[in-house]
Amino acid sequence: MLIKNALVYTKDFIFENKDLLVKDGKIAEIGESIAADDEVFDAQGAYLIPGFINIHVHGAIGYDVMETTPDELEEVSKFFMNDGVTSYLPTTVAAPYEEVEAAAKRFAEYMKSPREGAHVLGVNIEGPYLNVNFRGAHATQYLATPESFSIDGIQKAAEGQIKVITLAPEVEGAAAFVKAYKEQFKISLGHGGDDYEKCVEAFEAGATQVTHLFNTMPPIHHRNRGLIHAAFEAGVYAELICDNVHVDKSVVLMAIKMFGTDKICVITDGVHATGRKDGRYSFAGAPFTVVNGVAKNDDGNLVGGTSTMLQCVQNLVSWGISIEDAVRMATANPADAIGVSDVKGRIDVGMDADLVLLDKALNVKKVWKK
Repeated sequence: MLIKNALVYTKDFIFENKDLLVKDGKIAEIGESIAADDEVFDAQGAYLIPGFINIHVHGAIGYDVMETTPDELEEVSKFFMNDGVTSYLPTTVAAPYEEVEAAAKRFAEYMKSPREGAHVLGVNIEGPYLNVNFRGAHATQYLATPESFSIDGIQKAAEGQIKVITLAPEVEGAAAFVKAYKEQFKISLGHGGDDYEKCVEAFEAGATQVTHLFNTMPPIHHRNRGLIHAAFEAGVYAELICDNVHVDKSVVLMAIKMFGTDKICVITDGVHATGRKDGRYSFAGAPFTVVNGVAKNDDGNLVGGTSTMLQCVQNLVSWGISIEDAVRMATANPADAIGVSDVKGRIDVGMDADLVLLDKALNVKKVWKK
């Protein structure tokens, strides 16, 4: 397929008027006035960007990824792709060992056969190594330490496809866990962080990112340091929910200034109420209510997101972030953060042809995937 007359988002994070040739699911050539005996698609000057990569999402359209059948997960994947997401990490919650293990096995099996919709790139394990005081919507009874909840069995069930795991730095054995497993998957600090020294120790041991920056962690204080301070000093990647609900837009802009446009990873932390009407739902075994798109449990605490990746990118641009930077934070940065940047997240020769065409109002016109 030959895509002509597109504003192509290049590997240098700028838009250029280019043609793009796709062969066998890969980007074969990028240039001007490419001639090829292929199907031609006229982009008519629209933005051609890499597909969004959502590295932290729990479900959508009524389906919790921990409970989905393969066909249900495919429906979720199709919903994501319609929104411009071409790859994602289904994300678990703190739950009984056998439930996490079974979910990891289902995800691994799902990845083996071609399916419609966005690609599943691996597994994100958000629980159970969390600080009870910053557990968020996760159930207290299922929190555990690395010693009491062995990740080896989960990784075996996932057939080595765990990409990220969240770890509270003050959980017993945290630094040792980072050292032992940092070559197997990325370790993201979160759901804790009130001990600055433990945070520094975990980053020095090899933790590479932060789970949903600002949420379920101590806030920034001008004297009492915590996870945010340590993450800033370490220069790691930071997930950020850009829905103006979990994090106020002014704080989003501050975070981008702090961490840089090369380190922020846009996520949704979406729950299964995403794409559904306001109403009553359940997450991690507890009920919650969605009112005007905001999901809160019965204690009034936020449960998860209901916005889409496209809406988050649109938000960033409406708040003054350039489209170039907004796209980078939803594509290249997540790919870099989870270690798939050799094939995903950029438009370059040899990369997977996961592509999204946006009009000038940043609405999805067309989506292609490898």
